Amino acid sequence: TDIANNQITYEHNSSETLSDAFTVALRDEPVFPDPENIVPITVSAVITAVNDAPIISSPGVTLNEAATTSIGTASLTSTDTDNEDLELLYQMTLATTNGQLFNSGVQLTTAAPNNTFTQADLVDGNITYTHDGTETTGDVFEFTVTDAFATDIGTGSTGGASVGGSLIITVLTTNDT
Repeated sequence: TDIANNQITYEHNSSETLSDAFTVALRDEPVFPDPENIVPITVSAVITAVNDAPIISSPGVTLNEAATTSIGTASLTSTDTDNEDLELLYQMTLATTNGQLFNSGVQLTTAAPNNTFTQADLVDGNITYTHDGTETTGDVFEFTVTDAFATDIGTGSTGGASVGGSLIITVLTTNDT
């Protein structure tokens, strides 16, 4: 009666698996089961993958006035269970105003082709920020992170889920006398 009344449900554990199965034992008599009357039935489930959006952690970075610092994963990181670091693409949407960002020595801007870097670039230590030496106490840049190389298994479309964020840069001023 539970099956007939739709009282049996299945809940996926949110992992990245695309299939699952479980076995139920059906019996014909309600009170004293005879082992010969129990029939095991395997129920298979096909899981439709969902493209999860990246999760950003951006505690920020601190440096001295006129200094250069590496922006690594302690300062900025994104994770996504669907993607590898090389597939998480940052796109600058607002550039810094009191310094410059670089990816392996190439200045990052908000204009293509120099407006993107990957999580792998952060892991590898390729991203740096150089303060311009002015008497400012901070800077910021804004970005979106996209799992840009993802393919939706259900629809076959490419592109991905994206989320916006920012990195706050704290500048410790020095006495210039």
